Amino acid sequence: MENLDLDLPQRNNVALQFKRNAADAESMMQHWKECDTIFYEHLSARVNLEEYVQKIQQYAQRVEAWHEGKLIGFVAYYANNSKTAFGYITNISVAKQFGGNGVGRQLFELCYQDVKERSFRVLQLHVAATNKQAIGFYTQLGFLTTEQANGLNKMELKIR
Repeated sequence: MENLDLDLPQRNNVALQFKRNAADAESMMQHWKECDTIFYEHLSARVNLEEYVQKIQQYAQRVEAWHEGKLIGFVAYYANNSKTAFGYITNISVAKQFGGNGVGRQLFELCYQDVKERSFRVLQLHVAATNKQAIGFYTQLGFLTTEQANGLNKMELKIR
């Protein structure tokens, strides 16, 4: 577990602690259950949460936001294919009561810094084509839609 000493602004006087790969399976499961209804299509309807937690803990990197000892948000991403130098964001989630405070953006910035330091060239993700709020968020971060198929937008961001 690595605490990140960050010079990131607090939002609305909420003290957050940022860590890498610190959450255990129980914390991740609790977070996703609390966030399930804020996903455009409920996460629990798309994946087996227990299997997803195991997969993320085994293969993904995570940057996590904690408040008063509770996991309130994280970005999970794969940065393990150095041949293609393409990273893949599999999940960004922030607890509803912390939404709109820039937590997702802060988490993304930490993810971006990490993949850049690993010399990755591109970050990719998929989002429901009907999820205008998420598409708007990713577009503000610099992602462009590169493909549309099966109700999903594939979006990419070039690492600079």
